[in-house]
Amino acid sequence: MPHINTVFAELLKHLPRHQFDKAVSAHNGDRYSKGFTAWNQLPTLLYA
Repeated sequence: MPHINTVFAELLKHLPRHQFDKAVSAHNGDRYSKGFTAWNQLPTLLYA
């Protein structure tokens, strides 16, 4: 059975992960995170 990406996964491919991680580290976005990182939170908020 072939693997098919969802439309949401296709949209997330266009987000520059490196720039996002750079901005998070510049602003200490994951300072108090214990497991739910900023990158994990972004698709959750976008989906909601």
